[in-house]
Amino acid sequence: MYFPADNFTDMLALLQRQAQAHSDAVAYVLPNRVITYRRFWSRIERACARLQGEWGVRQGDVVAYVGTGHPDALILYFALLRLDASLLPLEALAPEVVREALISQPVSLVLHDEGLVVDTIKAQPLQLLLEDWCHYEPLCVEEVSSNAQLLLRADNGELQSLKIDHLLSAMAPQARSLHVGQQIFLLNILTSVIFPALHAARELIFTATDTAGTRQRTGS
Repeated sequence: MYFPADNFTDMLALLQRQAQAHSDAVAYVLPNRVITYRRFWSRIERACARLQGEWGVRQGDVVAYVGTGHPDALILYFALLRLDASLLPLEALAPEVVREALISQPVSLVLHDEGLVVDTIKAQPLQLLLEDWCHYEPLCVEEVSSNAQLLLRADNGELQSLKIDHLLSAMAPQARSLHVGQQIFLLNILTSVIFPALHAARELIFTATDTAGTRQRTGS
């Protein structure tokens, strides 16, 4: 069973509401800090400021993520929605496939997991997106438009452009799991795991940062 999209507020409004109603609930855990729903929203705000104010991302731009399912890539996606920009996720791919994908798309910025090398001058480590506070006040859109797309790459290399409304219309009423592997940006993972978990203020567990029960739940 799936809920129609009009049963839900938009995802950004939902996350902002969760930050108030479930401020201390855990959204996900990094090796050195716990990300509550309050911190989840504040990280989206920080990411918006850095993307626009320091890295020059503008409405309609395409930003790529290269990595293996780091949870902060989800922060990146929601920040881009607020800026009315698109995300091209390139997860768990061979370097030559990533290189070809970046050449074929008009990407304004590439963010990548720590330890990866991306051969472009427009690349930044994902960790720098949220490393410290950015005091720039971003200009965010009031409504997400057709500029903001999630560009999902099929096995044959073709891109499928999906708006947030499409993803919400396919969202399952309950999360079938709370575990996310090396790819966040798969249609079934977003609609059956991540979005339902966020809607219920549940904790997501990401393979990229899970330390098998030895998490240090400290920090901010």
